[in-house]
Amino acid sequence: MTYKTRKNLFIIFAIIFFISVPLVVLYTKGYRADWKNKNLVKTGGIDLGIKIDNTKVFLNDKLKKETNFLFRGVVFRNLIPGKYNVRVEKENYHSWAKNIIVKEEQVTAYHQLILFPKKLEKNILVQNVLYANLSPNKKYAIAYLQPTETGSDLLKNRVVIINLENNSINTTLDLNKTDKIQNS
Repeated sequence: MTYKTRKNLFIIFAIIFFISVPLVVLYTKGYRADWKNKNLVKTGGIDLGIKIDNTKVFLNDKLKKETNFLFRGVVFRNLIPGKYNVRVEKENYHSWAKNIIVKEEQVTAYHQLILFPKKLEKNILVQNVLYANLSPNKKYAIAYLQPTETGSDLLKNRVVIINLENNSINTTLDLNKTDKIQNS
């Protein structure tokens, strides 16, 4: 290889190096080319925490990702700032759809995204509940049963704890008996 050929190769590779290094640095910093506006912009993202597996996730009406039992979360990275139509679907469930605005250097997050079945099962354990609270671990509920004029006296005017795992009901306070206690 002659001196002139080596010199030309060195110049070509030096030019390629000095052009590519700034582009690689800009890419790693999150910059992308916005071809519509013909400029360089910082990107953003969308993070979806989906609670149900085997869902299909659409971005601007194009199927982009499918979840499974291992990977339920979906993250869209390096999105050019703008408005995106996101839709999550699963068979026999109501779909979730939202227009999400992506901003520069920000990730828009929707955690705890839950799809509801189209056909809900009725599982009525207790009727005439006036107040109810769910335990933090969602295994128990405490409920105040409203007194009614008709129906069984078994669960009237009582505070009960409902075990949601085995659907059992335990009376914790019988307000019908507290009058007798207070009067004595």
